[in-house]
Amino acid sequence: MAATIILIKAFLCVGAFISILGLWHPAKALLGQMLLETAFKAGGEQPWPGADLRPIGKLQFPRLGIQKIILSNATGQAMAWGPAILGNKKFPDFKGLTIIVGHRDSHMRFLKDLKQGDLLKFITLNGKQLRFIVNAKRVVEKTLWVPIVTKNLQPEIILVTCWPIEEEGPTDKRFLVHLVSDN
Repeated sequence: MAATIILIKAFLCVGAFISILGLWHPAKALLGQMLLETAFKAGGEQPWPGADLRPIGKLQFPRLGIQKIILSNATGQAMAWGPAILGNKKFPDFKGLTIIVGHRDSHMRFLKDLKQGDLLKFITLNGKQLRFIVNAKRVVEKTLWVPIVTKNLQPEIILVTCWPIEEEGPTDKRFLVHLVSDN
């Protein structure tokens, strides 16, 4: 009887541990956005000691009530905390194409709910608001981004995450949301 109780407690502990591990990434994403919001309001300060990222702007999708802090570099570590700029883009110039990437299981899950014509506001560190409109959505092979990219110097944004959004694990597909300037 005592051995059975110990075994049940052990299984409960293992189950609790596995549950905590499963919630770690989404919890880190939520905590990160709160710390990054504070750093954004402070003008793009380092959000915590030793961080290799900084907030550079904020995305707002009014129809969905979604707001995300955008980070300065799309490293694997940075993307655990929030969506990030791909490449060495200087802000707030927004000349040509800007690519923002993020994980499908946390920060970019909402992309599936966007509709053509939805408004995006990009707020810079100095408070300037740039408006963009959802122009197109596509699922592509991860190596085939080129068809949606243009050489236009008008401000454009592509939001990228893995596809399918509701699944876990590696995938060879990417979900792209193309936005054009509405300024």
